[in-house]
Amino acid sequence: MAGGQATPFRSQLLVQALRYRKPLITVCVLLGTLLGVGAAQLMPQSYKASTTVLIIPLSGNPYSPEGRGDDLINLASETQLVTADTVMNRVASTLGGSVDRASIPDRVTVEVPANTQTLLITFTAGDPDTASKGAAAFANSYLTYRRNRSESIIDGKIKQVEEQSAKVDASLRKATNDLSSGKLSSARRTYLTQRVTQFTNQLAVLEEQANDLASTPIFPGQVISSAPASSGSSLLGTPELGVAGLLAGLLGGLGLGMLREYGDDRLRDAESVERYGVPVLAVRSMPVQPYEPLTTPDSQDDEELRKLRVAVLTRITDMPASMLVAGVSGNDHAARLSADLALALGAGGTETILIDADHTATPSASALLGATIQRGLTDVLLDHDDPQALLREAGPQTQLLPQGTDLKNASSHFLGRGLFQTVNVFRHGADLVIVTGPPLDDPDGQALNMVSYATLLVITAGVTRRREVRAAYAQAEQAEAKIIGAVVLTPPSRRELRAAAAREASRATAEPILVESSVMSAISAAEPRDRADEAEVVIEDPEVVDEDAVVEEPEIVVLDLPDPDDEPRPMTDEAPTMAFPRINNDTPAKTGRSK
Repeated sequence: MAGGQATPFRSQLLVQALRYRKPLITVCVLLGTLLGVGAAQLMPQSYKASTTVLIIPLSGNPYSPEGRGDDLINLASETQLVTADTVMNRVASTLGGSVDRASIPDRVTVEVPANTQTLLITFTAGDPDTASKGAAAFANSYLTYRRNRSESIIDGKIKQVEEQSAKVDASLRKATNDLSSGKLSSARRTYLTQRVTQFTNQLAVLEEQANDLASTPIFPGQVISSAPASSGSSLLGTPELGVAGLLAGLLGGLGLGMLREYGDDRLRDAESVERYGVPVLAVRSMPVQPYEPLTTPDSQDDEELRKLRVAVLTRITDMPASMLVAGVSGNDHAARLSADLALALGAGGTETILIDADHTATPSASALLGATIQRGLTDVLLDHDDPQALLREAGPQTQLLPQGTDLKNASSHFLGRGLFQTVNVFRHGADLVIVTGPPLDDPDGQALNMVSYATLLVITAGVTRRREVRAAYAQAEQAEAKIIGAVVLTPPSRRELRAAAAREASRATAEPILVESSVMSAISAAEPRDRADEAEVVIEDPEVVDEDAVVEEPEIVVLDLPDPDDEPRPMTDEAPTMAFPRINNDTPAKTGRSK
């Protein structure tokens, strides 16, 4: 292993969470949305009422006849008067205790519609009646405040004019009295006469100003429309809170998914295996059914198997050699991969011997190659039988040493001389000896590492963990075995599942039905019949001609097979023969390593 990192890169956590934590994210999104909608339903209802006020230019206000600024700016300034303290106090007094005084500023909004000299006052309350009263109270209080403000300013100006008139009148009286005096020079009389005329004119002007101010029209504006309270809605509407809950759920789901991925050390796919530093030689789909037929060696459907064959031959350059094919974790289909690979290598011209040493596989490589009830490795380890005599032809240039009848009890001999000598003998007559064994987390799988020159790991996507791969590399290093790479097994796709279902349906109507030994007891209990012990039963489907035809009972074909508990029969001329002459352990190997 190239020393891959134990923790995924942070930049990959989000992608992995989106890819592998979809159910968690979906649940969080749904919960967030439901909580948002539920919160909207539980929140207090609100009603809005609007009143439109026409504003007349009025002295003493921002929008006045004397205004020199932009009318739009003046109207915007008028909106600030709506929320003045004086107006707020009048509204609070009008509404009484139905609305809290402190909440009134948050309940009112004022807008200036475009190209108008009107104000749109909107008031929000918990019931429609209060909303309508609040909008009307603001409109009336604002107009009253505007009129009072104008009257106050005009009254102040009139008072100033009256004060000036009083001063001028006093000066006029004094000048008149002085002019009435008999002892005045001609110049003094002329001066006083001019002063009297001047004061008289000033009084006339001031009186005219006072009359103008007193006659100034004071009309602040009027309410031109009052809309009824709108239908009830929450302060934040259901759509808004629903979207907010959805986003919160999405963010929470992504966060939880990334956290789960950060702590999850499973190898999800071939890319994650390669990022961890393990060379991926092939990616294959798991079989849909345990007893699915093996891949035909000359089949063009399994491109990955041909890639694997080339990769193995490229990495194992010193022939003859031995190679262990084992999974890193349980239920890894290593036996099927070993059988497929052995057939593919043999079909490609490589003399291959497959040793089935995996007593945990169901089905085993022996069963997949049709050698379920035959002597094999068990007899070699326990009874010291000749391994060459127990080889069976499995395919072109491919031979099989079956498990035997009880390999699990013989697995304690994996580290004995028998297995070492068997592998060594086979290496003298074949290019590659493939040993399929239990997972490497099993002590028996670890023992098989000792007899192998190379090791091919079988990694199950979404199941195998990084720590298990680390342990496998450590065990291989201790056994001085070279890990040439890994085969990643992925779950079957939906298309493969549909194709398998179609094949099964076609097989059920066109082929005999094979009843496995696990079903034999149920058949016996339901309908006992005479048959040979441990016999294989084949049930042929009845052929239905039409709806009125009589359906016959399925025919049961009983095949007499040898009892596995009986003594092994002597080999006959019809038994498979070796593809190479028997040699002893002293015969030198072809080339390459001795291991």
